[in-house]
Amino acid sequence: MIKKLCIAVAALIVISSYLIIPEKAFAGAWTTPKNQWYTEFYNKYSVSDSKFNSNWQRQKLGWDDTFKIDKGAKSYTYDFAWKNEYGLADWFDVLLNLPFEFATYKEFYRPSSWGPYTVKSHDIKGIEIGGKVRLTQEPMVVSFQMLGNIGHPEAEKIAPAVDKGDSRIELRMLLGKSYKVGRMSAYSGFESGYRFRSFEKVANDIPVFFETGVVLLDWLMVQGELDNWFSVPSNDGTGESYGIARVGLIYSPTGKFNQFRSAKSFVNIGFQGGWTVWGRNTNAGWEMVGKISTQFDVIDLVEAISTRNHENTRDISHTNKFLSDHKNDRTVTHN
Repeated sequence: MIKKLCIAVAALIVISSYLIIPEKAFAGAWTTPKNQWYTEFYNKYSVSDSKFNSNWQRQKLGWDDTFKIDKGAKSYTYDFAWKNEYGLADWFDVLLNLPFEFATYKEFYRPSSWGPYTVKSHDIKGIEIGGKVRLTQEPMVVSFQMLGNIGHPEAEKIAPAVDKGDSRIELRMLLGKSYKVGRMSAYSGFESGYRFRSFEKVANDIPVFFETGVVLLDWLMVQGELDNWFSVPSNDGTGESYGIARVGLIYSPTGKFNQFRSAKSFVNIGFQGGWTVWGRNTNAGWEMVGKISTQFDVIDLVEAISTRNHENTRDISHTNKFLSDHKNDRTVTHN
């Protein structure tokens, strides 16, 4: 175990040194137990009325440098994603994510001679497929993740664009640790890596993600996140960078929380509020996030369905036999 830990730490140092310092993984460093399926329905509503320019300065989203007027623009987005993790082994997960977005851009204070201006769009953002390997559990959870994104080229051609449309490969190291704060259970996580993007005009990314949570009650956790993306300078200097802070609560009717992934089954309902705290060449605003997730044993589920179907078949067979015998009795009596 000590040898594996040393190897993991050394790998982290090497990766951090060469790749600098990533976005949040689906469940942090913890992996899903063998034959367990974790599934999450993720919803995010975002509103922006300002942006960060290339000099890291905040300004109105609708500011027109040519006419020196503020058109009072706002950007609205609704993101939906279906996220999945399946444990092929206790230490190895396969990942699947299907993200979709609705986007709207509207200008409220345009000169009357220009007329109204509102554009809307929606599209799938791509398909993400990957795997996560857990290297150690003690003294902390250390995992390595690879995630590939099959981009949707049409996503950038619509207005407003819902994505860059490129394909990507993301490598990430994840650290996680659970501990006690007094009598309360808590955890912290850190993720870092590098994302290679296929389009030359789109800059590569270096995400840095921190999170922590404290179980206040058996069924309630308070959680905080700092989600950062650092863009490697692109050829034309338009790379996007930003940081979003989020705070929220996770409610668990089953008294088990998905961050630790040791439970065989649970249901979690989470709500978060977030805001852009810094950025460059990106919109700035606030967001609301809602998540519902569950985990269950696929083998147990299949066996339960199989057993139930077998019992239903047997019941139907017995019922048909009774009806058949009863009908024959009636026929004989009638004759």
